[in-house]
Amino acid sequence: MLVAEEMNLGTRLRKRAPIFPILHKSLLFAVIFLGFNMVEDVVIGLWRGKSISESIPKIGSGSPSEVAIASLIIAVALIPFFAFRELSRVMGRGALGGLLLKGSRGNTTV
Repeated sequence: MLVAEEMNLGTRLRKRAPIFPILHKSLLFAVIFLGFNMVEDVVIGLWRGKSISESIPKIGSGSPSEVAIASLIIAVALIPFFAFRELSRVMGRGALGGLLLKGSRGNTTV
């Protein structure tokens, strides 16, 4: 994930409202994760003497719709991560972390 971020993947929508880069990066990285998972399983299978077709992992029952659903689930799980990073970038370095960890000093409602 860090390598893909260093390659500036998903920075195309950076100038738009923060929700667009958040959703774009979540979907893009979900596809990247599934792709790398499949490549990893094929390489391990080849290492153990299996053929490529035997090594391809079955996600769900292996149908394209179940692979798409798995990608969607991973993308939803990545939304909070990219939301925090994108909002932190928009608000300025350390502002969001400071707000979440320290809170607001002016609100003293009893």
